[in-house]
Amino acid sequence: MRTIQNVNGGSRIICPAGTHNSVLNEIYDLGLFQGFDNPEERVFKRGYVFLTDKRIKGGKHDGEPYVVSAIINDSKYSKGKLYSLIRSLCGREFTDEEMSAIDIDTLIGKPAIIEVTHEQKNGQARPQITKISRHMSGLPVLQREPDRETPPWVTNYRAKRLDKSTDTYTAVDNSVAVDTSNGI
Repeated sequence: MRTIQNVNGGSRIICPAGTHNSVLNEIYDLGLFQGFDNPEERVFKRGYVFLTDKRIKGGKHDGEPYVVSAIINDSKYSKGKLYSLIRSLCGREFTDEEMSAIDIDTLIGKPAIIEVTHEQKNGQARPQITKISRHMSGLPVLQREPDRETPPWVTNYRAKRLDKSTDTYTAVDNSVAVDTSNGI
């Protein structure tokens, strides 16, 4: 079991690199942030938390699934990461009109196959989701665990947001129902 030290002195267990059967367990609204290329741009971000079928062995977390997260800008642009995530989870392409109408929360509980690699940052391995694919038939469909504790990184990330005056993290929702089922 591999652990890394957190800045606050604690440690966390990191997911092994490789391909994992998983479920999108939760989506966290993180807030409004400055754009990467343009300081005037404002970008809303969300954290997508996946649980894997691989289980931790030993220690106080024995038997719990590994948790891997991705932070993605809330832009449904056809070449963006969010579009790719939605397409992978739902197993089909979407028109611009359909994409703009999708309620992101309908993705919670969708199974997926994730590819995890380890990126070195400050001398420590950090798990990164490098690919998300549609769940393959024949594999067990994992169930989400809705009562899990909010990961500490969510609170830390929210502390960096631009919109600190509000305690709400929900983007404006003008969505309509769109079928995002993938036959599972």
